[in-house]
Amino acid sequence: MAIKSLLLLLTITLLFSSSSAHNITRILSKHPKFSIFNSLLSSTNLAKKINHRHSITVLAVSNDSIGGLIGLSPNIQRRILSVHVILDYFDREKLQNLKSHSTIVPTLFQTSGIAKGRTGFLNITKLANGQIAFSSAASGAHHVAKLVGQIAA
Repeated sequence: MAIKSLLLLLTITLLFSSSSAHNITRILSKHPKFSIFNSLLSSTNLAKKINHRHSITVLAVSNDSIGGLIGLSPNIQRRILSVHVILDYFDREKLQNLKSHSTIVPTLFQTSGIAKGRTGFLNITKLANGQIAFSSAASGAHHVAKLVGQIAA
């Protein structure tokens, strides 16, 4: 699965406060519809990396949308999931008040050392209808995911 198409999985945004400690698996365990995503974060050791970061946004994927990851190697799962971790804090208000129409943000995948070009970055765009769209910042990528909701801040 190409990094450019990874965001097809996104269905909801999970956000953390930049000032308080968090435990991603504990937060997600309160929401059964994210149980597979939660399990994959643990099995790929990404949960530990997420928990050690202070200012972060996790783009969580619901069970009914994550099927494309099942059966992939743990290494590929880790790469895909790390693109769903933005290395900055965004809540719904911050997203709605983007100063520019679009902004490029780094993801945890960028820190891996294997991201090529802009595959370790996401483009966040405020659409004309007010919706927030996410896509790979790699050239030629399309807006493939939209903000559905916020479950923690």
